[in-house]
Amino acid sequence: MIFYFTGTGNSQMVAETIAKYIDDRAYSITGAMKRGAYDYALGIDEPVGFVMPTYYYGIPVHIPEFIEKLHFDHTPRYIWTCLTCDGLTAGAGGMLDQILRQNGYIPSARFSCPVVNNAVVMGGQMPVRNVDALLDRAQKRSANIAAYIRERRMGNFDDCAGMGADFITQQHYGRYKNGRGTRHFVLRDSCIGCGICAEQCPADAIAVGGGKAQWVKDKCYYCLRCINNCPERAISYDGQDNTYTFMNNRVEGEP
Repeated sequence: MIFYFTGTGNSQMVAETIAKYIDDRAYSITGAMKRGAYDYALGIDEPVGFVMPTYYYGIPVHIPEFIEKLHFDHTPRYIWTCLTCDGLTAGAGGMLDQILRQNGYIPSARFSCPVVNNAVVMGGQMPVRNVDALLDRAQKRSANIAAYIRERRMGNFDDCAGMGADFITQQHYGRYKNGRGTRHFVLRDSCIGCGICAEQCPADAIAVGGGKAQWVKDKCYYCLRCINNCPERAISYDGQDNTYTFMNNRVEGEP
């Protein structure tokens, strides 16, 4: 059983790739939270995994709430985590392990998987070159992670944490956790009110009114799906150039 959170599809791809190789199923955390689906029955010795992106070198802000409400019919024996990133997870893996332990779950293995960077809030959007090669690399790494999970390997296999991992997270994560202001999202005149951003916003922070998108919450998760998935490129961050957007075309369905 694998739970994933995704903004633009990278973590979903990793979760579904691992699920394929270990004959498992991946569940959307966004979908589960919107449906209030927190109770799950586990098979005998069934592993439980969590896959999510690294935000400001930490974990998405709503993950602790999901894990706190999560309930299994018996305690899983093997729990693994995988953080997707643009190359550096810093202290995010340790943060996720701590949240799990606080809720009575003992993590068995920690992994990481570099994907395609779409962190436009960290300095504007740039053209992503060699997308297919990057996604191929991520899926190959996901297959290797799956092999470790099948073998029930124990330990920290996150080779993307880097030096001074916890310090890096301490320096940056507060800006995300305490920030995340939707006031930074700028709507352009090209918005046609299609409602895709509102329908797929994990935080339910967007609605359509008067034929235009509008933010109805002060803060969101900063998954950036609204920017990257807008068919008219009508949303930008602080008016930055949004010519280059990215959605992982190897996945489909709910985020």
